[in-house]
Amino acid sequence: METNNFRRLLRTVEALSDLGPELTAEREFSETSRRMLSAVMEAAGAREGALFVFNEKPTMLTSVTSEGFAMLPDPAIIPLLPKHAHALAAARGPIVLTLPPIRYF
Repeated sequence: METNNFRRLLRTVEALSDLGPELTAEREFSETSRRMLSAVMEAAGAREGALFVFNEKPTMLTSVTSEGFAMLPDPAIIPLLPKHAHALAAARGPIVLTLPPIRYF
């Protein structure tokens, strides 16, 4: 078990160490964001991922890039309630936004 965790940690550090040059390279933001998302997804072992920007007026999240989602529109726009916008503006670190469970009738 410890060996697997150590290997995963090494892969994560390696993937994230590649992120620095990607962020500082001279290229279009859309390409930088795609490369950044791929590196983070690789480090996390994720199959799906999306990168959003926060817009204050109107308050919403707009996708910059995504990977692995079959049904996510391009761009994906998520309108925010005032309480969510306030929480994002006041955030000092990552915030996980969750939706209520979908009910099928």
